[in-house]
Amino acid sequence: MKILICAATPGELAVPMHSHTNTLEKLITGVGIAATAFNMATYLSNHQPDVCLMIGIAGSYDRNLSIGTVVNIQEDCFADLGAENYDGSIIHLTDLLPCDDTNPFEQKWIKPALFTSMTKAIPVKGITVNKTNGSQHSIDQIMHHFNPQVESMEGAAFFASCMYYNIPCMQLRAISNQVQPRNREAWDIPLAMKHLRLELQNILTSLDQ
Repeated sequence: MKILICAATPGELAVPMHSHTNTLEKLITGVGIAATAFNMATYLSNHQPDVCLMIGIAGSYDRNLSIGTVVNIQEDCFADLGAENYDGSIIHLTDLLPCDDTNPFEQKWIKPALFTSMTKAIPVKGITVNKTNGSQHSIDQIMHHFNPQVESMEGAAFFASCMYYNIPCMQLRAISNQVQPRNREAWDIPLAMKHLRLELQNILTSLDQ
């Protein structure tokens, strides 16, 4: 089996990984929605992996998800695609314009075909944003409209790309920070990457069987 492992940055992808029976390929998507969609499309139009796996870090809205927790995102959303209302509330694109339900990039909640694997990662609902939310007003609006558990800058673009090319996928992330008024000192990326690395190898081992 050919497995494509994606991450936004070289640092997130620079983790030891090996498989005894499967072929592992790597892709750095770049940070953000545009880079991820472009680089996924470029790769998938020329290659045909059996499954795609995105790894990386995420911020948590769910206070039950402590820093270092590894999560398995089941559905994702382009949360800041649309308009801001006069009162600062969010109007999602799907509430503004007629959208094509068959086009994953125009769906509100993107729910791809997930490949199954032995994993202890917690299933969660995520959102994808062009800028991470760092003010209480933005956080309150996101919680009111989407009630997500985690936030990233690439997940929905990864999911939509895999759906477009009909490839089963998984989005595995480790919590590096709580989503709160921005406080970089409260982040712990090394701990998140340590736990992510362990769970990734567990998944690759299970896929060898």
